[in-house]
Amino acid sequence: AALRPAVAHGVNREGGGLKQRPSLLFSASEAADLDAEAVHSIGLSGLGELERHDPALHKFEKLLFSRSASSFRRESQSVEVLKVVDQSIKALLQAISPYFLLRPAHKVLE
Repeated sequence: AALRPAVAHGVNREGGGLKQRPSLLFSASEAADLDAEAVHSIGLSGLGELERHDPALHKFEKLLFSRSASSFRRESQSVEVLKVVDQSIKALLQAISPYFLLRPAHKVLE
């Protein structure tokens, strides 16, 4: 969920009019049908599952998976805000790296 703003938004392909979005968990067309709330819910679910392995991950719930995170738009933020968000994302990626092969980590990355 937190990474979603960094991923390209759905693109209309020339000729077919197909809307697609990159995804770890879904096909490109399935991912394009998911709204920000659904992706947020998936990421939060994955984080909750990973917290069973490492309770210290709970801090990222407030930092990157708050209710307002699903409406966060990078393009409308200041450089200072983006630096803080990028640092938080980097810390999250480092914290979940031991669990990258687990499905809950894939949910967080989605």
